[in-house]
Amino acid sequence: MAKNKLNIITSLPQNKHKAFTLIELGVVLLLIGLIISGITKGGQVVTASRLASARSLTARSSVNNIAGLSAWYESSSKASFKKSEIINLNNISQWNDISANSVINSRNILSKTANANITYRSDAINRIPALYFQNNERITLASFYQGRIGRATIFVVFRPNFNVSGSASILLDSAPSQSSFYLAIKNNQINLNAGVDGNSSTASNVPSIVNSRDYIVCAYLNSTSSQAYVNNALTSSGSGVFNSGTNSLNGLTLGASNVGTSGFTGFISEIIIFNRPLKLQERKDVMLYLSIKYRIAIVS
Repeated sequence: MAKNKLNIITSLPQNKHKAFTLIELGVVLLLIGLIISGITKGGQVVTASRLASARSLTARSSVNNIAGLSAWYESSSKASFKKSEIINLNNISQWNDISANSVINSRNILSKTANANITYRSDAINRIPALYFQNNERITLASFYQGRIGRATIFVVFRPNFNVSGSASILLDSAPSQSSFYLAIKNNQINLNAGVDGNSSTASNVPSIVNSRDYIVCAYLNSTSSQAYVNNALTSSGSGVFNSGTNSLNGLTLGASNVGTSGFTGFISEIIIFNRPLKLQERKDVMLYLSIKYRIAIVS
């Protein structure tokens, strides 16, 4: 009997020690859970803050006040997409023009072509949403409600997700069945074609367009006075003008040519189209807005 009592007594500290270890483990697991939850919520707060900042910058920008604004496609505004489609990795069916004269009346809406898999990405350039294009998939507009655009200034914010080469990858073009009016990128040139295949010179100020880097391109499709600016509001690529032809832009295709070739793979965050060549200060104002919003360094 005495021996049994001794066994019970000697076993008590061991059970107590085991129980304490389980309690400690439970506390540690609880703390880990709280930390993970805090990190997740913190990340959500940062994302929400960036999105709110992007929307504020968009609303306060000078874009709507510059004469000749034809269309403005942007990826952070609540009015840009269908509410039900603003989900990460979700396919989108349309991209809305948020310019003041279009958004109220639902004009200039880009619609995806059949079976296109263009996806909404919530965390793209500067952690702001964008659309992801691949496999020559397109989103199109048959015609601008304002009519054709003879001379255009076009801004595009994008990030390639492929090894850019000397072959043209088309960011935007005219609508299907219309004459060419495209803006394309090469590894060291901007390629513009409004009837004539024109390229920025490689003689000076050559752009270096590479995989996974962010860019703001401003292109003037203006016949023999065409030119393009890459992350630079002051000096054009090649430091000169070239001929891109005299076709008009009647509608729009994003992501590839209007026949579904030479497609772009990567993120497109914002497209702004004016129906005239912008003046220097206007170009600087728009590029500064885009630079701040997407944290893309530019020469201004």
